[in-house]
Amino acid sequence: MRGSVMSTFEKYLQKIPKHVAREVELRHRIALRLHELLREKRWLQRDLAIRLDMPESRVSYILKGEANLTLRTIARLEEVLACELINVPPEPHSGLEVGSIGPAHSGTVSMKTGR
Repeated sequence: MRGSVMSTFEKYLQKIPKHVAREVELRHRIALRLHELLREKRWLQRDLAIRLDMPESRVSYILKGEANLTLRTIARLEEVLACELINVPPEPHSGLEVGSIGPAHSGTVSMKTGR
């Protein structure tokens, strides 16, 4: 019986798009890191909620790895906890400017020239 249950479970796992599985993985990795940081700082969930000016229920949701975190929330967490949760390595200068999709994309406003 157990073998058939496992194979059914595995079939469902294989149907999950890779980006969804990656999203779930990232949520849980961030939640684990947040727990480590709270332990290091000897803070409770309530302490983090107060510092974020956020309901404790929302912080609980984040700490469970269930929240779909925005970049704004991640930036707030990083600021309050004085840590880096996401590290995106800088790219070598490619001639692209903030807001552009690529060199051939002409409908983008340049942050440098305003044109």
